[in-house]
Order: sequence, then C-alpha cells, then structure tokens
Amino acid sequence: LNFTIHMYESTIGNSATVDSSTDRKKQVHLYCEKMRREAIKVGYAELKHLLPSKVTSLGYKLTNANILYRGIYIYIFFFLMLSSKNGQLLYFTGDGYFFSAADCLRELKQNNKDQTEEINRLRSEVVALQIICQNYARLSFQEEENFDRLSDINNAQTLKFELFREMFDYLGRSFDSSVNFDSYPSLAQSMLVWFEQTVDFQHLPELFNSVVKGKKPR
Repeated sequence: LNFTIHMYESTIGNSATVDSSTDRKKQVHLYCEKMRREAIKVGYAELKHLLPSKVTSLGYKLTNANILYRGIYIYIFFFLMLSSKNGQLLYFTGDGYFFSAADCLRELKQNNKDQTEEINRLRSEVVALQIICQNYARLSFQEEENFDRLSDINNAQTLKFELFREMFDYLGRSFDSSVNFDSYPSLAQSMLVWFEQTVDFQHLPELFNSVVKGKKPR
C-alpha cells in the first residue's frame, strides 16, 4: 500500500512538472509571436514611409498587401531606371495609376534637401548653445579671483548692495536712452530690442569690475 501511494504521488508530481513546462513553452511561443507581429507591423510602416507621396495619398487606406505590392514595383522602377537614358520610364501598377521613376527620384531629392536643411539648422542651434555655455562658464570663473580677494576683508554685504545698485543704475540708464515712448508700436519694438541687447549676463563681469574698481560701466 505504501508503495502504491508513493507511485501515485510521483505520477502527480511528474504531471505537474509537465504542465509547468508546457505553460512556459506556451508563454514563450506567445511572446515570440507577438514580437514577430510587431516587427512585421514596423516593417510595413517603414516601407510605406519610403513610398512616394502620390502612392500613399490615393484616397483610400493602403493594406499591407498594397504596400508590399507597390514597394516591389518601386524597386523595379529604380532597377529599370538605371538602364534607361532619361529616367522617364513609366510603369503601370494595376490599379490605373502610372509611376515615373524621375518623379520618385525628384521626391527623394527634395526629402534629402529638407533633411539637410534641418540638420544644418540643428547644427546652428548646437553652436549657439555651445557659445551660451562658454559665456556662462566665463561668467562663473573669470572674476573668481577678485571675489575671493574681496571676501577676505569681510565686506560681502557692501559688495552685494553696490552690485545691486550698479546693476539697476545701468539698466535704468540704458532703458532711458533706448526705449521710445512716442507711440505704442515704437514702445513695444524698442522694449524688445532693449531687452535683447541689454539684459545680458555678459554685462555682469563689467558691473562687478565697476564696483570693485569704483568705475562706471560703459
């Protein structure tokens, strides 16, 4: 009897192990299938993006079969275009629409031009940001020696007040000489110009030096 019970328990244990292994295999299979479907979906989306705009704007939704069908024909266009002299080959797609290999090339060249312009614009922004970072770095360190020297004589409060006064005196003088109150449009325009040209951290070292040396900033 004990032997029979032991055999029965062993059978149940083995069955549970088999069930667990089957569940794991099923989960792995479902995950792999999900990843495969996602990869196919992304692939079709990227292929659709490569098609000319005339293809993707025919007035109805393109199925995956249509996208693959047209993608193959676009590949054939370029293959045939390489063997043509003028690049004006026309090819019938089967739904009443003709493609021109030259049109495809023209659109690709325009896309390349737009992307190049965008890259140049972003590079200009990077250069501008680098200049701003350099200005902040210079602002942080170029007057450190003078500040340390002044801090040794325990006049931080006096220096703070003088710097505050010089800053607002400087802003007041430039505001008075730059802003035009003849009309509202001239006021708004001159205010913007004054703010962009005057309210600049680059003037802070000059103000600091004017306080240290007892001179008025330019």
